[in-house]
Amino acid sequence: MSFQAFRKYEKPLLLVACVFTIVVFAFFPAFGDITDVLSGRAGGNGGDLYGAFTVATTGETREVTQHEFEATRNNLARLFQQQKEWTENDVWAHLIETADAHGAGLEVSKKDLVDQLKSMTDGQINSPEEYRALVMNYLRFSSLKAFEEFMSDIVVKQRWREVRMLAAEVVDADEVYERWKTDNELFDYEALVFADLDPESVADPGDEVLKAYFDEMPEWQRDRTFSEKAKEDVVYGWLPLSALDEVPEGVLAQLPQPTDAEIEARFQRVGRLRFPDLTELDAETRELLRGELQVIAAANAAHEAALAAQAAAREAAGDQAADVTIDKATFMDIMRAHGLRVLDPVGMLDPEGLKVLEGIGNDRLPLYLARVAKGEMHYLAPFAGDEEVHVVLVEDKQDERPLGFDEARDQVLASWRENQVSVPARAFRDELRKTARDLPEVVALVEPILAQATAAAEAEIGSAGDVLDADAKEAIRQEKLDNAQGDIDSRVAQFEGQAWDQLAPTAAAEHRTFTDVSRAYRLHPDENEDAAGLDRFLKTNTAIFAQGVDGVTDVLRHAGSKSSVIVRVTARHYPDKAAMLADTEGMQSARQQLAMAKRMEFFQTLTPDEIVADHALKVAPKPVTDDKKKPAPAGN
Repeated sequence: MSFQAFRKYEKPLLLVACVFTIVVFAFFPAFGDITDVLSGRAGGNGGDLYGAFTVATTGETREVTQHEFEATRNNLARLFQQQKEWTENDVWAHLIETADAHGAGLEVSKKDLVDQLKSMTDGQINSPEEYRALVMNYLRFSSLKAFEEFMSDIVVKQRWREVRMLAAEVVDADEVYERWKTDNELFDYEALVFADLDPESVADPGDEVLKAYFDEMPEWQRDRTFSEKAKEDVVYGWLPLSALDEVPEGVLAQLPQPTDAEIEARFQRVGRLRFPDLTELDAETRELLRGELQVIAAANAAHEAALAAQAAAREAAGDQAADVTIDKATFMDIMRAHGLRVLDPVGMLDPEGLKVLEGIGNDRLPLYLARVAKGEMHYLAPFAGDEEVHVVLVEDKQDERPLGFDEARDQVLASWRENQVSVPARAFRDELRKTARDLPEVVALVEPILAQATAAAEAEIGSAGDVLDADAKEAIRQEKLDNAQGDIDSRVAQFEGQAWDQLAPTAAAEHRTFTDVSRAYRLHPDENEDAAGLDRFLKTNTAIFAQGVDGVTDVLRHAGSKSSVIVRVTARHYPDKAAMLADTEGMQSARQQLAMAKRMEFFQTLTPDEIVADHALKVAPKPVTDDKKKPAPAGN
């Protein structure tokens, strides 16, 4: 095929090659046995038997000759245009899946094949001549019939895969209930609520303790916690969306009037939030939105004019343009000329200062300005909930920087004090762990672990000879004990429920009891419950639902109520099936999750090796070449 012909049909040819790459192989589990039809029949001419496999959909044995196998490999290579090296299992997988699909009764009509080819080539093949050139000259099939037969196999295979995937996703009611009941398991538990200390009541422990606290914190956390926040020096123009009367008539005259389509589009963006009772625009709202669009256009024009002034200043500066920006006075004049109110706050502002700027301050502003370089401008087209437009010039900028201990001492003290407020709860948790550790049955479980760790340490010390000093030996002993601590803690945790029974009744804490709290409570909480309250916290905390019966959580801090909580799970049980039937949304979610899991399992089976292994494939042994048959030459 000439290069010119390839260029003529390049797009449809590449489209065909691309589409074919998404075809994957699927299979059904094989069943039935293959007789020993392969004995002594390999090799020789092209009609000799090369292999055989069980067709999953019929149970019959499908025999494949050497000629058919090689022809299939060549056809796959033609279609995929050297996109991969076709292994033997790749070819067998194609033959197996095709046989399964035909065995299931799937076929492709002439019309189906034509429609598929049109779809694959995106309508780029418009004549019989172009079609023939594609098949015969580029793909190099022997005939149109051979190509169409092979393409029919490809299409029927894809349909077979789709059918099997749909079948794999089917789940019955019992499976749905098993998943749903796991997601909605009910927990009973009791909680001890300890009042936190007032941070200011916690005494300053001194530099040594604070420095150790500072140094032991991971570097990434320390830099984020103890830093001087980024600051910006800004000047800005702004205007409420409702202040159309402040835009000069001359400015409005130069702006295009909002079209009905633009007004409708703005209503679609902001209507649900600002006009929840309106399903369609009325005359009053239309005029309101028309005025807002004019204010937005005026602010946008001000921004464009400022950018033009900045560009002119940089052009005049020539080689020094990178350091040049619009000067403050020019910026302010442009904003005022377009009717915007202008403010110039004094000094550098940190994020908290930016959040309270008159007219434009909000939680998003520091995030926006963090991406604006010194000397550049920020223009914000208002979102649905915004009530103003603004253009901000960043005159100066100071990046966030981490602080050393001396600079950050006050912040370190505040952070350390915050950590100490839950001391009452942590003291009880430590006592609980110690009491469980001292139970006779726990001592009996732990002693062998300690003995094994000690023996391992002494063996290592002994093998080192006399090269270790006392400190090195002690370090080895401590390392072995530390390595065993996880095993010890897991044994102790199993008995903390018993320790709870001893200590909880006299704990200086509020006792609270919860029953039948669903693991999925967070998905459908009580609407009348305070979303930030302690009850919601204790009904949605994942640490609680990770516990077994008699399991005890670590200290759970709830800053909103200034309290710390420890929870012990007393019972777990599943809701009955009737509860699932009443939870339509939860049942559907369980069904979808199961279907997704089954789909993923199905995809994992779509490899040639899996397909071949599941269809009892037997391949004839490779013929021995003449060279291998020759006896080795005798030695001298």
